[in-house]
Amino acid sequence: ETYKAKRPQTSRELQDAGNDVFSPHVWLAARLLSEKALGVKSDFYAYIALLPEAHDGFDHLPVNFNQELLQELQGTEVVDDAIELNATIRREHSAIRKRVPSLQHISLQEWRWARMIVITRCFSVFIDGIKTSILAPYADMLNHDYPTITSWKYNAAKKAFVVTVTDDISSGSEVTIGYGQLSNFRYFSRYGFIVNQNTEDDARVRYVASGEKRQQRTFRVRWSSAVDDLLSLYNYVISHASLSPNASSSSPSKELAVRRDAWRKVRDALGETLRGYPHTIEEDNRLFLQWRTSSSPSSSPSSSPTLRYIVTLRRREKKLLHSLQIAAYSAVDVLSSDSSLSTFAALQAKLNETHAALGANNDIECLTCVSHAKQLLQRCEAEWRGLFV
Repeated sequence: ETYKAKRPQTSRELQDAGNDVFSPHVWLAARLLSEKALGVKSDFYAYIALLPEAHDGFDHLPVNFNQELLQELQGTEVVDDAIELNATIRREHSAIRKRVPSLQHISLQEWRWARMIVITRCFSVFIDGIKTSILAPYADMLNHDYPTITSWKYNAAKKAFVVTVTDDISSGSEVTIGYGQLSNFRYFSRYGFIVNQNTEDDARVRYVASGEKRQQRTFRVRWSSAVDDLLSLYNYVISHASLSPNASSSSPSKELAVRRDAWRKVRDALGETLRGYPHTIEEDNRLFLQWRTSSSPSSSPSSSPTLRYIVTLRRREKKLLHSLQIAAYSAVDVLSSDSSLSTFAALQAKLNETHAALGANNDIECLTCVSHAKQLLQRCEAEWRGLFV
């Protein structure tokens, strides 16, 4: 309350505008700008002086990428998120200038700077039982790591944001915090970095239903639950699409045809999604090989840290989609036979060669890809047995 009494104007104007008009992130950005305008008179002057500058502090974030870099990300969710966030920032800037008199002079560049600070540095906490967002000076300068040996929360008794070390830490070691268990899409969009072998990573599969309406629906598949997620798409196709004129027949052979057609549609949806990326997985693999074998990879413009993050992110999505596409091809092959279980044995044997098809060197990603195909093949075998055995 003392702080509000000292700096009432912007807070009062935001309050008058109504909580339903501005989000907690907008409140933080507006207050940050009002404090910045106070200069040395602000209680947070030393903190604000350490923050990145508007002109060069956020070039690593997709929301600030030029069209050339965004084109490299086509097919990923990052592009849609960057476009939407840019539009949101422009709408907020217009609303702030109209509804908050003390900030009606701010430029779009100044507003973008404040929003970038909040996006990359805010913490989500509970205060008096209400979830909100805060800026915690200096704590927001700690790097991310997971698993981490620290925890953080707002301490009501101390009226402070507290970071607690949960394990022994040696002198001189870096203290880190966790930004949350997020997919690389989230890490890259909000913080400008990615995490290797991230089990939270996912990809989108776009399925367009046949028929007059041709409605498009997007399904999300995750590395940690890829087969179950793909089966959700398969079940959707089975229940919503017109697959066969004989779909109502109870004949095992015709029922098998319905399921085979469904897997064909799933396979085609995965292929169409993969074609939405600007480069093939083979092209990305060649880039990675060049970077690995180059004596001075950082000297080439084509191997900047940002481009490496971009290629790593899109390549990992494509590896997941490609592994599921191979699994869907196997499902179609299996369900093309209604007389013998030998097809299953042959395909199981072929899966041992999938490592080479995916460019595997016994790494975790490729082992996971093979596991996806095997799990799906077992599901198809169970379906086949249910019809014919």
